[in-house]
Amino acid sequence: MQQSPVEEQIKLGKKKSDIKIACFGLAFKPDIDDLRESPSLDITLGLLSEYPGQVVAVEPNVQSSPAMLEFAGGKLVDLDAGLKADILVMLVEHAEFKQQKPIIKSSQTLVDAKGIWI
Repeated sequence: MQQSPVEEQIKLGKKKSDIKIACFGLAFKPDIDDLRESPSLDITLGLLSEYPGQVVAVEPNVQSSPAMLEFAGGKLVDLDAGLKADILVMLVEHAEFKQQKPIIKSSQTLVDAKGIWI
């Protein structure tokens, strides 16, 4: 049975409360700023409800943090800050993300729902 990303981080020695999660993409579809009815935003908010204060979002097409995200305890960060998280969750295949090929450290866990960083 496959471990969850959080379980992987705990196995690496992290305390559950210290794990940082970055969600890449909040928009409804790639390369737009529309967050209405976005499954990616719902996933991010769900993670925030389970891991309050431990989740950040990277959304290059939005200039300010969405109120829903802030209300839930999350914040919008830039790509470099997001790449420092313990768990990287790729949700939307924005062009900016496709242009990157980050080096995932052995201490990080990648969940790439779009297959662009695998």
